[in-house]
Amino acid sequence: MEKGICAVAAVMALLLVGCHKDKEENQTEREGTETEEQIYSMPDYRSHEEVKVGGRVYAYNIERTASDSLPLVKDELGGAKDNVVRLRLSRDGHTYYNRTLTKELFRSSMDENFYEHSILDGIRFVRAEAGRGLVFSLSVSEPGSDMTVPFSMTVADDGSVSFAKEEIMDVEIEDGQM
Repeated sequence: MEKGICAVAAVMALLLVGCHKDKEENQTEREGTETEEQIYSMPDYRSHEEVKVGGRVYAYNIERTASDSLPLVKDELGGAKDNVVRLRLSRDGHTYYNRTLTKELFRSSMDENFYEHSILDGIRFVRAEAGRGLVFSLSVSEPGSDMTVPFSMTVADDGSVSFAKEEIMDVEIEDGQM
């Protein structure tokens, strides 16, 4: 009988040790699979083109980069770096517009909640209009979603700028361009 009690005690001890070990392994698995806060950042984008309008040569340089100085846009997965866009325009070789754009330019045209959870997504040249200027399409969007507010930006020959909120974007988006 004593051997039977010892055998039962030994089996119980093995079961307890085994269960404890499984619990530690499960705990380690859970800790390893927990989602770490991740920071999303769009890749840099650059574009340079020349267009002829009314006998004059216009050139634009676009550079979009993720900003380390702007506040992070927080979401349930972590956050996203907002972007800045450097736009430089020249006419016949002389620069007449050179600015860094942020989503702040569009704040008054957006709901505050959307503004707080969005980034300046991109900019793209749309067309040149003789006597009016160069027209660009910009978008502000929530990272990782299709929630986008598109804008049209026209830079006149004198460097003045006008913005208009668009209902739908009128350009085809190519991979990596916005």
